[in-house]
Amino acid sequence: SVTGQATWYADLDGDGFGDAAADSVDCIQPIGYVANSTDGCPADALKQAPGACGCGVADVPTTYFADVDGDGFGDAASSQAGFTCIMPAGFVANSTDGCPADALKQAPGACGCGVADTDADNDDTANCNDGCPNDPNKVAVGACGCGVADVPATYYADTDGDGFGAGPAVPGFTCNILGVTNNTDLCPTDANKQAPGACGCGVADVPITYYADVDGDGFGDAASSQAGFTCIVPPGVVANSTDGCPADPLKQAPGACGCGFPDIDNDNDGNVDCSDLCPNDPAKSAPGQCGCGIPDTDTDADGVADCNDGCINDPNKSAPGQCGCGITDADTDSDGSADCLDGCPTDPNKTAPGACGCGASDNDNDGDGVVNCLDRCLDDPNKIAPGVCGCGLSDNDTDGDGVQDCNDACPADPFKTAPGLCGCGILDLDANANGICDAIENCFGDMNYDGLVNVSDYGIFIVAFGTTCSGCAQDLNDDGTVNISDFGLFVTAFGTSCF
Repeated sequence: SVTGQATWYADLDGDGFGDAAADSVDCIQPIGYVANSTDGCPADALKQAPGACGCGVADVPTTYFADVDGDGFGDAASSQAGFTCIMPAGFVANSTDGCPADALKQAPGACGCGVADTDADNDDTANCNDGCPNDPNKVAVGACGCGVADVPATYYADTDGDGFGAGPAVPGFTCNILGVTNNTDLCPTDANKQAPGACGCGVADVPITYYADVDGDGFGDAASSQAGFTCIVPPGVVANSTDGCPADPLKQAPGACGCGFPDIDNDNDGNVDCSDLCPNDPAKSAPGQCGCGIPDTDTDADGVADCNDGCINDPNKSAPGQCGCGITDADTDSDGSADCLDGCPTDPNKTAPGACGCGASDNDNDGDGVVNCLDRCLDDPNKIAPGVCGCGLSDNDTDGDGVQDCNDACPADPFKTAPGLCGCGILDLDANANGICDAIENCFGDMNYDGLVNVSDYGIFIVAFGTTCSGCAQDLNDDGTVNISDFGLFVTAFGTSCF
């Protein structure tokens, strides 16, 4: 070798220890190399020797505990040292098994190791300590046994077996009945009573209603009663209520005549006198139509006895009526007048033909004295015929021109029947034949020829105001100019009529 050279060993894991299997000879220490070759784990910076767990795995020391029962929990009393990388067979890393030989328990619990802490009745007491493991209400047998509550009770002797007790109290439980639980029997030798009542022990208190027997006939009055018992009968009463005549000792029912009255039949007609309205007439028990002693003969069988029949041989009448016996009082039209006296027997509104005859009303709607059947203007009190103008319109001719007002457009103008050019009351004169009525055309201030001097004419006037014209309507003073002078004349005429 060259003098001054040394052997260097690779330190791949940088832990300061070299790998004997990776060396380098050099005068100068190479980077990543060290002078020793003691790294038994050249790729594990934390270990220089494999140790118990080998390179790359830390040798973490720990204590293992025997798991004899294989439940995953160890016995603190049986341990061995080791490393986390290797767990010995039959050991675990915990020491929490309080029952190391019982695979079902890790603590003794209520029953101890080897015995399950089962609580079959869910009463929070394990079966091993529960005297009644299937009774959630008991943990000991008690007086009544498992499944039966120990309910204390006080019992009394029931000598007569009626369910009610008497005598000294006997303590016990409801599961072992020693008698009854009440002490209310005041008749301990009478099975039918618990108190003496009205009749005393040994005698039944049979309730009954007694009825007053005022008349002493042995029958009671249903309207006068009192409650009582069969063991005691009060004076003046009986047990029945069949006396319908409580104040009549001879009768127990009213019979035909009622209480206090005998049922005698003097005329032997089968009807007792009290209900016989003819007690001395064997043929009648009521006066009928004719009274006692007189027969109710009805010759014509019309239901009215002869004594009251005004027509004894007419089965249809019992009085002469309007038409007399033997003639019917028929009123065909139901107007209250029999046909024999009715001039219109089929007209309910008339008993005589009158002006219009049967079946036609003699009404006069308009009150003009002429009945409707003869009046051609039923609702016009002034006319009985239409005339020229028709019903409701007068046939007057006010202006006497021979044309009725209803057809006369100028009813007050005897010279005209129509307004014409100038209107009613004005002759139709048109001297210049210009189609404008002279009376209107010559009306001072009437510029539109409507016969009135009004605001319409003012409008026509004001349009021409200030102009020069010759013969125009606006030049009221005919001076050839429409000016203030003409306006003054117009104002004077304003509001006047040309007629």
